[in-house]
Amino acid sequence: MNFVSRILLLSRACLVFLLPFFAATLLWCSPAYAQSPQLSSDSSQAEANFQTVKLGGKEQNVFRTTLLAGLCLLALLIALHLWHRRQLAKEKARNQRLEDELALAWQTLNTVPVNIFWYDENFKLAMVNEASCRATGLSRPELLTKNISFFDEDFPTDEEGRKKAWERIKKQGHFSHYGHLCNADGICHPTEEHVSFLSSPVGDHIVIISEDISEQFKQEKKLKKNAAELSKAKDMAETASRLKSEFLSNMSHEIRTPMNAIIGYSEMLTLANLTDREKEYVRTIIKSGKDLIVIINDILDLSKIEAGRLKIQNQSVDTASFFHNISRMFTERAKAKNIDLQIDISPGIPTSVIFDETRLRQIIFNLLGNAISFTDEGGVTLRVEHQAADNNTINLKIAVEDTGIGIAPADQKRLFEPFHKISSVAARNTGSTGLGLPLSQRLVALMGGTMTLKSTSGEGSIFEINLPGIELTTHIPASSNNRSYSRVSFHEGRVMVVDDNKINCQLIKDFFRKTPVTIVSAENGKAALDILADEKPDLILMDLKMPVMDGYEATEKIKNDSELANIPIIAVSASVLDFNDEDSLFDGYLNKPFQIRDLEKEMARFLASQDEVATPNNQDTSDKNAPAPIISKTIAKKLQEILAGYDKKSGNISDASRLGKEVEQLGKTEDHKELTKLGKKLRISADRFKILEVEQLQDELQKYIQV
Repeated sequence: MNFVSRILLLSRACLVFLLPFFAATLLWCSPAYAQSPQLSSDSSQAEANFQTVKLGGKEQNVFRTTLLAGLCLLALLIALHLWHRRQLAKEKARNQRLEDELALAWQTLNTVPVNIFWYDENFKLAMVNEASCRATGLSRPELLTKNISFFDEDFPTDEEGRKKAWERIKKQGHFSHYGHLCNADGICHPTEEHVSFLSSPVGDHIVIISEDISEQFKQEKKLKKNAAELSKAKDMAETASRLKSEFLSNMSHEIRTPMNAIIGYSEMLTLANLTDREKEYVRTIIKSGKDLIVIINDILDLSKIEAGRLKIQNQSVDTASFFHNISRMFTERAKAKNIDLQIDISPGIPTSVIFDETRLRQIIFNLLGNAISFTDEGGVTLRVEHQAADNNTINLKIAVEDTGIGIAPADQKRLFEPFHKISSVAARNTGSTGLGLPLSQRLVALMGGTMTLKSTSGEGSIFEINLPGIELTTHIPASSNNRSYSRVSFHEGRVMVVDDNKINCQLIKDFFRKTPVTIVSAENGKAALDILADEKPDLILMDLKMPVMDGYEATEKIKNDSELANIPIIAVSASVLDFNDEDSLFDGYLNKPFQIRDLEKEMARFLASQDEVATPNNQDTSDKNAPAPIISKTIAKKLQEILAGYDKKSGNISDASRLGKEVEQLGKTEDHKELTKLGKKLRISADRFKILEVEQLQDELQKYIQV
């Protein structure tokens, strides 16, 4: 019984016992009050009456005091009663609110889609919600007769085992695990169960919240299946990509190798005393061979782009000369079709800028070639515009416009897909492979630009290239486009050709048959290593794909041999996929099929010729008459900061090695192949204590910051 209830009972008891007392007191005191002096008329009894009045006065005082105390007590009791009634009303309202909250809580528990089981200390069900009844197929009264063994057959049935289980759960407080819940029909579903120990005034309970995760299991199973399929598809795609690369590499090797001999010997024939008709035959052979190589190169370039192995090699370019030379190359083709070919270069375009000359020329060649092929009337225009971005860069816009057959909207959507050719009869008669535009678009993207098309069928097309952020340079490269080719006059030298193809070996021997250069050959890397010490060549032309030992392994062994490491090695391969642009293992690179001029130009970097005398032991392999190295202002500034931290005059070989590492890292970070190679050469030379080479390489580094 609470305090308020006790006060209520006390007040009621007081009212019951005190009210009669008050009534008796009033009755007892009333006669004295009636015989007061004012009411008596007999003077003879004055004295007696006076005494009576005196007595009555005392009785009246008692009466009044008793009456006042009774009234106060009665008022107090009435106040307590009223206060109690008010408290009782509040308690009743609070109890009603608690009942409403309890009803809401219970309604919520019955509404949630998870199963909730309350177990007492004997692991007998004390309470369940509606979801539990639905999940088990049993009513609440039926469930409340069950214990935990009904759901878990492995749960301890003996008292000792259950007691230990109770204590363990009480100690843990809360944990989760996976299980299963079976219904009355014996169908079981996987569940995730959260077990908690609950202590309350009504007793201790264990609450198990069981959630059906059947759908989650299905989704996980589906995800695992999809992941397995994706992994399998990924493996298949990677395998297909690898096989495609291997196929293209092998195809390139197998086609380029014989083409090397065809083009090489055809060029040698042009130097012979032939009739005009015979010379025309030879020129046709050379042109056809080069056309075939162009197609192969396009396919391989696309593959290299897809594999992420094609790198942009920026260099300084004479802007006006670059575009005018391209235009001149197509002048005869335009005249042959009786159409106009114009070049419109905006005034004020910077004289010299930095971009990948080879790749941009390849792109414009494709666009101009297509424009002339698809235009029978009117003309073709090469338009070049620029806009200054800041003090060091410009945005370059190149457009090729024609008045040809145009491109239908349906064909425009697929125009940049490999091997797609537009559907018109005129287009089909041009003999295009459908590779030029897809390759050009990807090359533009690699250069950081975009290519767009505007075309109307029957009116013509405009292909527009936008190249932002083209860097400016003050270096103007020497142009060699107008130079006539003449054979290089080499001094005496010894060159080893390492190639498993005897025809290629014989071709190079025939190239230099009437020169002071002696050619020796080896059929693979191992054979070359066996005779290298005896032959002591001044230069090695190393094929990469060979049986027994390939060119990579042979070159590594040579570079690691202190007595042979100074011999320069030019990598020669019929597969352009073999070359890694970041690899500085080799001193030079040459692709098959190569022309005589290409071979002699590469060899002239390392062998003494009429215009240049090589230093002893080939220690200085740089071209003294070569133009200044190409480098952007940003890279030049970074290189200058690196060089400022080193004192060349100190002669400290360790400093030179660290300098080489920093320069090599800068070249890799800035994607500058020549700088990477130079840094690696400096590091290796310093590690091998080649003092003269270190000094020469440091001098070369100085040239970069002087540009």
